[in-house]
Amino acid sequence: MRNTLFTLLVFIFSAEICAQRKSKFNTIDKNAKNTEVQWNGNISYGNADFIGDLKFNPPGKFLPNIALSVKLNKEFSTKNSLQFGLITGKNSGENRPVLGVPFLNFKSQFTQAYIAFRRALNPTGLKKLQVHLISGIGYHYGDVELTSIGELVTITPEDIWSVFFPIGLEISYYLQEDWGVILSISDQMFGRDNIDLYEDIGNGLDHQLILNLGFCFKLK
Repeated sequence: MRNTLFTLLVFIFSAEICAQRKSKFNTIDKNAKNTEVQWNGNISYGNADFIGDLKFNPPGKFLPNIALSVKLNKEFSTKNSLQFGLITGKNSGENRPVLGVPFLNFKSQFTQAYIAFRRALNPTGLKKLQVHLISGIGYHYGDVELTSIGELVTITPEDIWSVFFPIGLEISYYLQEDWGVILSISDQMFGRDNIDLYEDIGNGLDHQLILNLGFCFKLK
């Protein structure tokens, strides 16, 4: 009888410990979900405006410079996140020829990859409308072709690599809980002055403005 009672007490005590442990682990898991890193992103499409020695300045016709962007954001808090971006598109530009300088134009198919810090600027509690500031570093590759039209026409192809520094603003509006629309504006400063295969001393480093419109989403 004593052995039976002892066995019963051990069983009850063990069951109580297991129940406490299960409750504790459930609480930890629940809290882990609340602090779990969230992912979101956006896909957008728009125009790229090259600002360099050969500027985007079509005379009387529209030559679109396009850009397609795919971005993923890893949130660490309600304010701070890390952005991974991939951009592909086309660039073009030309000069205004003067006496002694031939007409120059370039076109380029480019690809860019970057990582950036993303900071929320909107007031806490505003969920549908969100504003973020982006600043980072990336790598640019361009398949460039420069055409010079003077007494002779020469075409110079070259691959260009460069570090670039994007800084921009993203304005997103969530139509539903998990998706919405986004407008992004970014200025990208290149680490070199010959992205267009032409270098005019005194004009500074080349830039690129990208204005895109698309949709944003949250990943669960």
